[in-house]
Amino acid sequence: MPKLSQKEMEARRREIIAAAGRCFARKGIQATTMREIFAEAGMSAGAVYNYFKTKDDLIAAGIRDSTDENVAALRGATDAEGRALGFRDLVEMFLFDLDASRRDGRARSTPMIHAEVAVKPELLKMFQEGRQNIRIAAREKVLQMRPELTEAQAATLVDFVFLLYQGMVTEAALDEPTNIDGMREVIDLVLRRYPEG
Repeated sequence: MPKLSQKEMEARRREIIAAAGRCFARKGIQATTMREIFAEAGMSAGAVYNYFKTKDDLIAAGIRDSTDENVAALRGATDAEGRALGFRDLVEMFLFDLDASRRDGRARSTPMIHAEVAVKPELLKMFQEGRQNIRIAAREKVLQMRPELTEAQAATLVDFVFLLYQGMVTEAALDEPTNIDGMREVIDLVLRRYPEG
């Protein structure tokens, strides 16, 4: 059998993570077996175990990938002309992705991942570090958009957007309607006015 290239190995690794996410979204993490993940990925047990030995390994890889993607989006996203996107444009990108995450199961998996992480110290530490890195990148964007703010004020704005978005993901996970337009208006108002009275 020919040896896989680094690019092919990375594509296979990502497909296993995506397959696990689809299984978790359908049945929950605890009820999903590794055998079901093999079947969903269309790979043998040996092929999957070359990358991940346990469901916790898959969760950890998903957390790392998600963190890296979010930080890269915050720091490097550009528009069609190659200009760096501002914080508000990035918020819009995440809002746009919310419906996709509802359809592909990512929203449904998110609260399950949080529940798993909360009771597993190693995963919790990794998750918290990842969120901190995302917040740092988001604060940098806020300060570019609103240079008159202090670091603490920028951090408060980022926390507000994070919490609001997390609530919207939870609604999507529960298949409840999400008033994205209304939330967009609230975000715009807060981004424009904070910290003014």
